[in-house]
Amino acid sequence: MDSPRSTRLALVGSEKYTRQEIAVKKLHYMPGLNDEQFKHEFNNLMRVQHQNIIRLVGYCYEIRHIHHELKGEYVFARVEERALCFEYLRGGSLDRHLSDEFSGLDWHTRYKIIKGICEGLNYLHKGSNDPMYHLDLKPANILLDEEMMPKIGDFGLSRLFASTKTFTTKILAGTLAYMPPEYIQKRQISEKYDIFSLGVIIIEIIAGPLGRFKYADMSSSEEFIQHVNKNWRKRIAEVDCRQVKRCIKIAVNCVDADKGNRPTIEDVIHELKEGEEQDKSQEPVVTRLGPWGGNGGMAYDITVTPHRLKSVTIYSGIIVDQLKFSYTDHSGHQRNVGQWGGSMSGDGYTIKLQPSEFLTEMAGTIGTFFRTHSNNVITSLALVTNQDRYGPFGRGGGSRFRVPMERNSNIVGFFARAGSHLDAIGVYVSRISHTTDHDGEEVVSCPGEEQEESQEPVATKLGPWGGNGGTAYDITVAPHRLESVTVYSGVIVDVLEFSYTDHSGHEHNVGPWGGPWEGNAGHKIKLRPSEFVTEISGTVGRFGRSYSNVITSLTMVTNEGTYGPFGEGRGSPFRNRVERNSKMVGFFARAGRYLHAIGVYVKPVHHTPDHGGEEAIS
Repeated sequence: MDSPRSTRLALVGSEKYTRQEIAVKKLHYMPGLNDEQFKHEFNNLMRVQHQNIIRLVGYCYEIRHIHHELKGEYVFARVEERALCFEYLRGGSLDRHLSDEFSGLDWHTRYKIIKGICEGLNYLHKGSNDPMYHLDLKPANILLDEEMMPKIGDFGLSRLFASTKTFTTKILAGTLAYMPPEYIQKRQISEKYDIFSLGVIIIEIIAGPLGRFKYADMSSSEEFIQHVNKNWRKRIAEVDCRQVKRCIKIAVNCVDADKGNRPTIEDVIHELKEGEEQDKSQEPVVTRLGPWGGNGGMAYDITVTPHRLKSVTIYSGIIVDQLKFSYTDHSGHQRNVGQWGGSMSGDGYTIKLQPSEFLTEMAGTIGTFFRTHSNNVITSLALVTNQDRYGPFGRGGGSRFRVPMERNSNIVGFFARAGSHLDAIGVYVSRISHTTDHDGEEVVSCPGEEQEESQEPVATKLGPWGGNGGTAYDITVAPHRLESVTVYSGVIVDVLEFSYTDHSGHEHNVGPWGGPWEGNAGHKIKLRPSEFVTEISGTVGRFGRSYSNVITSLTMVTNEGTYGPFGEGRGSPFRNRVERNSKMVGFFARAGRYLHAIGVYVKPVHHTPDHGGEEAIS
């Protein structure tokens, strides 16, 4: 049969065609391709309609005569020219975006590209009765749109086959690095040709243009998989680590020297989707905390569970006027949220988080503003990441609030109340798993690697809220369940005691924190077996001779009742509520003669999917 790739396309440029920008590719001379064959192949291409296949919009065909002087005489010749017109993609070809594990595109974008290429190839192989083999799949032939959606291109005149059996050709054509051994050695063509090319491309997407050489230098495929995973662990969260390992394993299987051992494209798609379902079932619980601020404006919230915060834009003057942000969900899709707040001229200040950067603290002030009458608003806001500090935005004034995360947690999204200004703000918090590498550097751990992932969810430490006086108190054994809380109070909250059980079932009695107390017996809250704390609230202010703020009142809410308030309550209010998928399991504090500040340990109860199978945010 003829060469599987008799077509050679050269980019001429882009043209305006019926107000649509198109890419024009001129076809060089193709021996053996007559008009009927060209029309047949063109019609086949016009029928290809898929979001991951570059769209052919038309073609140009021209016949002209030219003459040249040769040895004093003019020679006349007939020239036929054909050009194909494709949709124009501004992202360029994939080979321009390839980089190693330490730089370049983030993992979600790379996974989106890998998945899109697989979906497009699946359409070529399985989308019609006769499979279409690309036979020159490589990064230069994969184009990206402005959203980094991949589209397979330059498969122009690749062959349609009546079955999936193996064919043989006499001519070697294509790109050597992406050719399978059976084609190089025996000129055999089957659907497994494209699968081999796909494997090389996935390796280059994950490990960079030199990835295939690194793979060849490794003593085993398992060594290569571990090497790539170790490099990625410093950049990504554990759910993404599982995707990296899964994709690199797929790639290694695709480049198996024996084509019989390579998966079909259907196998690859199935493995990716099955992995996504497994990852979804193991997603860390997202906890909703707050809000802090006033009760004015309208309530705003997100509808899809956040996985990673990408950017935050804040518009501010005297106070904080407006908030916008973007995040990715657990499927890697980016969500753009806002504007929450009134109209504001100017561009605002945009914080674009780096791939290894995440939000660890939010702080600010709450107060009234002359246009808001008696309602509190956010008068200033500052954000802190593991790499930098941003703000404050707004000129402040009013009561301070601060929401720090422990090192195993990060802020991944927001909810708010807003009208003409930003009235209140709350956060979504997710857990990060950390470990330490051999050099003592903290890295993000991957389940199934050198360490086993704990089956018991880690408690997240939030707060404290209150003043800076007294001595810091904390527990030394990780809490599993809160058993009881005892609060001693008069005008303010003086003493806190509590008991909890650890993961082994041992009970720990903690406190007293504060005092000494000379009044009546404290109020003891003994939680029933099915009862757990879902909210603490209260007030923070000055008292007597105390130079710093103290807890002037405290209320605790469980899934079964409300306890308090304890103390007579003067000062600025605070409130921390966890959603139905989380509970409070312990406390830490600052205390001297009184309770100066209080913080909580929060851990998941369980995931609650809605009736459509999506994770619900209440």
